[in-house]
Amino acid sequence: MSKPKTALEKMAPRLQSWAQQEGPGRRTVLVRVASSSDPEEARTAFEEAGARVESSGKGVQSVIVTPESLLRIAELPWVIAVEEPRELFPLMQPPGGTC
Repeated sequence: MSKPKTALEKMAPRLQSWAQQEGPGRRTVLVRVASSSDPEEARTAFEEAGARVESSGKGVQSVIVTPESLLRIAELPWVIAVEEPRELFPLMQPPGGTC
């Protein structure tokens, strides 16, 4: 059996350095949670850690965090990964115009 990941190992590389900075700051992250976790219990735990949940669903939640709350959230045993939100771009522009 593999060793459990540390809080920093669960984070995307750019989030790792941001989480270790001093001072205020906020950003939105995607928190991937174990499929067996209850979304409402996860929401409560994230809010107790000092974060604000923007959207909640089975398996992933969009959360606004500070560096401190991000570290606390990543330490939760049922958190699998913390990622930066993805920006989607169209693969092709529609004929004769922009998106």
